[in-house]
Amino acid sequence: MPEIEPTASTEIASTNTRSTTLQYLHCDHITAGSVVQCCHGLLTSDESAFGLLYSSDKCRLIRMTSTELLAAQNSDIKLQNVFELRIFNEAFEFRWLHEHSSNGRAVIVSESKLAKPSIGDWIIEFVSDVESQAAHGYQLWGKALSESEADGWTILTDAQIGELRVPLSGLATDQRVALTALEYLGVADDDGNMIVVEERLTGLKAVDKVGREK
Repeated sequence: MPEIEPTASTEIASTNTRSTTLQYLHCDHITAGSVVQCCHGLLTSDESAFGLLYSSDKCRLIRMTSTELLAAQNSDIKLQNVFELRIFNEAFEFRWLHEHSSNGRAVIVSESKLAKPSIGDWIIEFVSDVESQAAHGYQLWGKALSESEADGWTILTDAQIGELRVPLSGLATDQRVALTALEYLGVADDDGNMIVVEERLTGLKAVDKVGREK
């Protein structure tokens, strides 16, 4: 992930739990470019998602629509150099990890019943009787500069890491940003003990310095 505060995991929503079923879609031998095309197909014209693209030189934050993969100004995205990709919103998280020869393994995690993408050979699996926990966040290093870029991006800056561009606008000066996520609990043994069986990234939120949602 991008640089994250080591103590920044914090509750940013209600503490209520609820029972749900998770849907997993698995696909082997698929390229990052094909994953991007599949993700476009999961989004309607009025939906978007955030993303993390890991390459050998850095991690980049992106925004995705049903037709475009949007990066910060002067940020060059070369999917052939990406070894890990995570695209997420409130409805799903799409993960891809390179294995060999530009191909990798993709997994989609969702509480909704999603149709199989049109590209690739996908296998569907359901995991029932899991408990969704309260949303929490992972605070990114850096504070917002006073100005945001005209295309909806904000620069976070920190003396230790320099600048990080995030696809959020309207942040106040010195405000921070957190990756939001949901944890899911499942029964671990015959005694009914519960463990975290899944965590799904859901978005980006503006937060204050102690992690409370703004």
